[in-house]
Amino acid sequence: MANRYKPVNGKGSKLPLHRDGAFVLTDVDGSITWEANTRTTYVERAELLDNGNLVLKNSSGKVVWQSFDFPTDTLLPHQRFTKSKKLISILGRGNYGTGYFNFFFDTDNVLRLVYDGPDISSVYWPNVDFDAFGNGRTNFNSTRIAMLDDMGWFLSSDWLNFNGSVDSFSINKSRIE
Repeated sequence: MANRYKPVNGKGSKLPLHRDGAFVLTDVDGSITWEANTRTTYVERAELLDNGNLVLKNSSGKVVWQSFDFPTDTLLPHQRFTKSKKLISILGRGNYGTGYFNFFFDTDNVLRLVYDGPDISSVYWPNVDFDAFGNGRTNFNSTRIAMLDDMGWFLSSDWLNFNGSVDSFSINKSRIE
């Protein structure tokens, strides 16, 4: 989601890669809505990979920018979720504004889901009545990294592991929202 509060018009908006390496999203009226910080990296091409990662590459084929580094409300397979990243829910179907739920690694190395509403803010999950071990987690691994694999397994350094796969016998396109 490049611009939550003012999405571009679905017809007539453009996402060109300019000669100077700029990768910009323009609305139907030509106004710039979003821009990747790539003007000084000599971007040669953009590619949408099979896993959903939009990458910008230089003339050597090196990735100089990737959408996986900027999660919003969705985690895709093989997208590394680290201590510096946060998933923030949308308000509701068709309303892409910032929602009230945040999913992130807290300073104690444990993944948390926090409700941050207009009137109150509180930890929604894991259960605040238990410590990390009481919730089946660990806070001793300070790497703070998690990832969803192709089979729907979510694996985390705090021992949060679950399978969100619906059908293990077919190609499964998984994501966490």
